[in-house]
Order: sequence, then C-alpha cells, then structure tokens
Amino acid sequence: MTENKEGQWKDFMGMYRPEILKNKLFSIYLKHRKDMPASYVYLTLPATTQQKVRNFDSNSIRIIRNDKEAQAVVIKDLCYVSVYHPTQILIEGQNPIAISEPGTYIIHTKKGNFVAHRPFTAGNSI
Repeated sequence: MTENKEGQWKDFMGMYRPEILKNKLFSIYLKHRKDMPASYVYLTLPATTQQKVRNFDSNSIRIIRNDKEAQAVVIKDLCYVSVYHPTQILIEGQNPIAISEPGTYIIHTKKGNFVAHRPFTAGNSI
C-alpha cells in the first residue's frame, strides 16, 4: 500500500541537503516477538518492474556484516557499506579494511580500494 507523503531526507541523516520532497511512499511494519531476536533480511528494489523483481537473483547478494557497528553486503565486485562506529570490514581475499569515520562506502572487492564514500557529517549535501 502506498500513501502520498512529504518530508526530507535531512530529517533522518544530516548529510542530505534540506529539501522537501513529495511522492508516493510505502511503509514496512514488522512485528517482532519479544522473546526472540529478529533474524531476517529484506531488500527494496526501487524503480523496477514486477518482471525484473521475478528475475532478480537474490543469491547474488552476500551479507558480510550486519551489526550495530556496520552493515555490509557484496554484490558482484562491489561491497556496499554503512558504518556507524569506527570498525574494520573483512572482504574475502583482502586484508581488513579500516574505516574510522561513520558514513556510506563502496569498496571494490578485488582491488580493496574505495570506489566512493560519503561520511555522515552535518552539512554534507548530496
């Protein structure tokens, strides 16, 4: 179900420029049992079609980290990382990659170098 909403990404993360956006959005609500830790993975595929979703190979995604310090997934030759506290990311076949600043990063899995990064700092704009 979608609803018409308005808001700005800056309210969630200071790195985004202040800009009111209006569009149809969907919400996900997952109720967890209090006596069991949640253990699931979900994926959103924006701007796609039902046929592309049917053809999407979720086995092409490998989760290598999902904890309170970082989240990291490998898709083909790229590792997509969100880091919340200084940490190291271990990519198979590479030395540990130290990340000292919270932010979002893309790391080439074969070369071990940063393809892109965006620290989570106030005033950063996209």
